[in-house]
Amino acid sequence: MKRLALVGLSMLAAALAAFPHAASATSDLAVPAVVCVPGNTQTMNAENKPLTAGVVRQMGRNTPPRSYYCPIFNPDLTAAQPSWHTLRLTYADNTAAKGNITLRLFAKSRAKVVTDPPLGTTFVVAQVASQAGVGVREVSAPFSAALDFDRYSYWFVLDLAALTGTVGAQVDAHELQLTD
Repeated sequence: MKRLALVGLSMLAAALAAFPHAASATSDLAVPAVVCVPGNTQTMNAENKPLTAGVVRQMGRNTPPRSYYCPIFNPDLTAAQPSWHTLRLTYADNTAAKGNITLRLFAKSRAKVVTDPPLGTTFVVAQVASQAGVGVREVSAPFSAALDFDRYSYWFVLDLAALTGTVGAQVDAHELQLTD
Protein backbone atom coordinates (compact mmCIF):
# COMPACT_ATOMS: atom_id res chain seq x y z
CA MET A 1 0.00 0.00 0.00
CA LYS A 2 2.84 2.39 0.89
CA ARG A 3 4.57 1.50 -2.34
CA LEU A 4 1.40 2.29 -4.33
CA ALA A 5 1.09 5.64 -2.55
CA LEU A 6 4.72 6.51 -3.38
CA VAL A 7 4.19 5.57 -7.03
CA GLY A 8 1.06 7.73 -7.11
CA LEU A 9 2.91 10.72 -5.59
CA SER A 10 5.79 10.36 -8.03
CA MET A 11 3.34 10.27 -10.97
CA LEU A 12 1.61 13.43 -9.65
CA ALA A 13 4.98 15.19 -9.30
CA ALA A 14 5.91 14.23 -12.87
CA ALA A 15 2.56 15.51 -14.18
CA LEU A 16 2.93 18.85 -12.38
CA ALA A 17 6.48 19.21 -13.70
CA ALA A 18 5.15 18.84 -17.24
CA PHE A 19 2.66 21.67 -16.60
CA PRO A 20 4.44 24.26 -14.43
CA HIS A 21 1.43 26.66 -14.48
CA ALA A 22 -1.00 24.04 -13.22
CA ALA A 23 -0.22 24.59 -9.55
CA SER A 24 0.32 28.34 -9.64
CA ALA A 25 -1.11 31.60 -10.90
CA THR A 26 -0.54 32.73 -14.48
CA SER A 27 2.58 34.85 -14.89
CA ASP A 28 2.00 38.57 -15.39
CA LEU A 29 1.67 39.74 -18.99
CA ALA A 30 3.95 42.72 -19.63
CA VAL A 31 3.82 44.31 -23.09
CA PRO A 32 6.25 47.14 -23.94
CA ALA A 33 4.21 49.92 -25.57
CA VAL A 34 6.63 50.09 -28.52
CA VAL A 35 5.46 46.72 -29.86
CA CYS A 36 1.85 47.86 -30.26
CA VAL A 37 0.56 48.54 -33.77
CA PRO A 38 -0.45 52.12 -34.74
CA GLY A 39 -4.23 52.26 -34.99
CA ASN A 40 -4.69 54.67 -37.88
CA THR A 41 -2.90 56.73 -40.53
CA GLN A 42 -2.71 59.79 -38.26
CA THR A 43 -0.88 57.72 -35.69
CA MET A 44 1.45 56.24 -38.31
CA ASN A 45 2.25 59.66 -39.80
CA ALA A 46 3.01 61.27 -36.42
CA GLU A 47 4.47 58.21 -34.72
CA ASN A 48 7.27 58.74 -32.22
CA LYS A 49 8.65 55.53 -30.74
CA PRO A 50 12.10 56.04 -29.18
CA LEU A 51 13.27 52.46 -29.58
CA THR A 52 16.29 52.80 -27.30
CA ALA A 53 14.04 54.13 -24.52
CA GLY A 54 11.40 51.47 -25.25
CA VAL A 55 8.47 53.91 -25.03
CA VAL A 56 5.74 55.41 -27.16
CA ARG A 57 6.13 59.17 -26.77
CA GLN A 58 3.88 62.16 -27.34
CA MET A 59 5.88 65.39 -27.50
CA GLY A 60 5.41 68.94 -28.71
CA ARG A 61 2.35 70.87 -29.75
CA ASN A 62 -0.53 70.37 -32.15
CA THR A 63 0.19 66.75 -32.96
CA PRO A 64 -2.77 64.44 -33.59
CA PRO A 65 -3.87 61.98 -30.93
CA ARG A 66 -2.31 58.56 -31.25
CA SER A 67 -3.89 55.14 -30.85
CA TYR A 68 -2.08 51.81 -30.61
CA TYR A 69 -3.51 48.28 -30.60
CA CYS A 70 -2.03 45.19 -28.94
CA PRO A 71 -3.64 41.74 -29.22
CA ILE A 72 -3.58 39.56 -26.12
CA PHE A 73 -3.10 35.81 -26.37
CA ASN A 74 -3.66 33.26 -23.63
CA PRO A 75 -0.23 32.28 -22.27
CA ASP A 76 -1.62 29.40 -20.24
CA LEU A 77 -2.43 26.40 -22.43
CA THR A 78 -3.80 24.49 -19.46
CA ALA A 79 -6.54 26.97 -18.53
CA ALA A 80 -8.98 29.14 -20.49
CA GLN A 81 -9.16 31.55 -17.56
CA PRO A 82 -5.80 32.99 -16.51
CA SER A 83 -5.55 34.32 -12.97
CA TRP A 84 -5.13 37.96 -14.04
CA HIS A 85 -7.61 40.43 -12.56
CA THR A 86 -5.85 43.83 -12.78
CA LEU A 87 -4.95 46.16 -15.67
CA ARG A 88 -1.79 48.22 -15.05
CA LEU A 89 -0.12 51.02 -17.04
CA THR A 90 3.47 52.20 -16.48
CA TYR A 91 3.96 55.73 -17.84
CA ALA A 92 5.51 59.18 -17.45
CA ASP A 93 3.41 62.37 -17.79
CA ASN A 94 5.03 65.70 -16.86
CA THR A 95 2.03 67.81 -17.88
CA ALA A 96 -0.31 69.56 -15.46
CA ALA A 97 -3.35 67.69 -16.82
CA LYS A 98 -4.55 64.16 -16.13
CA GLY A 99 -5.72 61.59 -18.65
CA ASN A 100 -3.15 62.24 -21.41
CA ILE A 101 -2.72 58.47 -21.64
CA THR A 102 -5.59 56.01 -21.48
CA LEU A 103 -5.32 52.25 -21.62
CA ARG A 104 -8.39 50.08 -22.15
CA LEU A 105 -8.71 46.31 -22.17
CA PHE A 106 -11.41 45.21 -24.61
CA ALA A 107 -13.20 41.89 -25.05
CA LYS A 108 -15.09 40.63 -28.11
CA SER A 109 -17.57 37.77 -27.81
CA ARG A 110 -16.82 34.61 -29.76
CA ALA A 111 -20.35 33.31 -28.87
CA LYS A 112 -19.42 29.73 -28.06
CA VAL A 113 -22.16 29.48 -25.43
CA VAL A 114 -25.83 30.32 -25.94
CA THR A 115 -25.81 32.57 -22.86
CA ASP A 116 -22.88 34.66 -24.20
CA PRO A 117 -23.47 38.07 -25.74
CA PRO A 118 -24.09 37.86 -29.51
CA LEU A 119 -21.10 37.11 -31.71
CA GLY A 120 -18.96 40.22 -32.14
CA THR A 121 -20.26 42.09 -29.07
CA THR A 122 -17.44 44.30 -27.74
CA PHE A 123 -17.06 45.73 -24.25
CA VAL A 124 -14.43 47.32 -21.99
CA VAL A 125 -13.13 44.96 -19.30
CA ALA A 126 -10.94 47.59 -17.55
CA GLN A 127 -9.65 51.11 -18.14
CA VAL A 128 -6.95 53.34 -16.60
CA ALA A 129 -5.79 56.90 -17.26
CA SER A 130 -2.57 58.72 -16.44
CA GLN A 131 -2.21 61.26 -13.66
CA ALA A 132 0.23 64.17 -14.06
CA GLY A 133 3.39 63.97 -11.98
CA VAL A 134 7.16 63.65 -11.93
CA GLY A 135 8.96 60.46 -13.00
CA VAL A 136 7.75 57.05 -14.08
CA ARG A 137 4.49 56.05 -12.41
CA GLU A 138 1.91 53.26 -12.41
CA VAL A 139 -1.88 53.24 -12.36
CA SER A 140 -4.10 50.17 -12.17
CA ALA A 141 -7.75 49.08 -12.14
CA PRO A 142 -9.55 45.77 -11.52
CA PHE A 143 -11.37 43.90 -14.29
CA SER A 144 -15.14 44.11 -14.48
CA ALA A 145 -15.25 40.38 -15.33
CA ALA A 146 -12.84 37.43 -15.31
CA LEU A 147 -11.02 36.72 -18.57
CA ASP A 148 -12.14 33.66 -20.54
CA PHE A 149 -10.18 32.97 -23.72
CA ASP A 150 -12.59 30.19 -24.75
CA ARG A 151 -15.46 32.68 -25.01
CA TYR A 152 -13.75 36.03 -25.80
CA SER A 153 -10.88 37.61 -27.71
CA TYR A 154 -8.93 40.40 -25.96
CA TRP A 155 -6.81 43.40 -26.90
CA PHE A 156 -5.38 46.61 -25.46
CA VAL A 157 -6.06 50.06 -26.91
CA LEU A 158 -3.50 52.67 -25.84
CA ASP A 159 -4.41 56.32 -26.56
CA LEU A 160 -2.07 59.31 -26.22
CA ALA A 161 -3.86 62.67 -26.29
CA ALA A 162 -2.69 65.59 -28.42
CA LEU A 163 -0.81 68.06 -26.22
CA THR A 164 -2.21 71.17 -27.88
CA GLY A 165 -0.63 74.39 -26.59
CA THR A 166 1.65 72.67 -24.10
CA VAL A 167 5.29 73.62 -24.71
CA GLY A 168 7.84 71.17 -23.32
CA ALA A 169 5.23 68.59 -22.38
CA GLN A 170 6.20 64.97 -22.66
CA VAL A 171 4.00 61.91 -22.22
CA ASP A 172 5.53 58.41 -22.39
CA ALA A 173 3.74 55.06 -22.32
CA HIS A 174 6.22 52.45 -21.07
CA GLU A 175 4.44 49.16 -20.38
CA LEU A 176 0.96 47.61 -20.46
CA GLN A 177 0.31 44.82 -17.97
CA LEU A 178 -2.20 42.21 -16.89
CA THR A 179 -1.48 41.06 -13.34
CA ASP A 180 -2.91 39.00 -10.49
